[in-house]
Amino acid sequence: MRTDLHPLCQRHHAQMVFVELWLRAMTDTFPIPVYACQEVNCTSHYNVIHGYFDVSEGKGIQRDMKTWLKCRSDGLPMYIAQFDLSKNLRMWQCSKLACNGSQETKGPARDNSTAS
Repeated sequence: MRTDLHPLCQRHHAQMVFVELWLRAMTDTFPIPVYACQEVNCTSHYNVIHGYFDVSEGKGIQRDMKTWLKCRSDGLPMYIAQFDLSKNLRMWQCSKLACNGSQETKGPARDNSTAS
């Protein structure tokens, strides 16, 4: 996964940081590259496969479908690159290298069927 992205948390609109998240599947434990929110007690993560998601003990990865927005060019989950609080406007970008896919949504977080 690219490490040069600058996704914002879908809840706090704070800059996320690149980390390795260790997951357990049966008896194996393995790292997956993700971006994680730095806000206290926030379990929000982003990666190019799952989009925005939460991780909790015993429940694994839980995709945040309210912020699932796919790129129209390649179908990959987009991330929030900018947020304008005064207009409640989010600018989404594709995470694929050399893809210029972007979209804007206005209002509270919602699913991709209502995105403008």
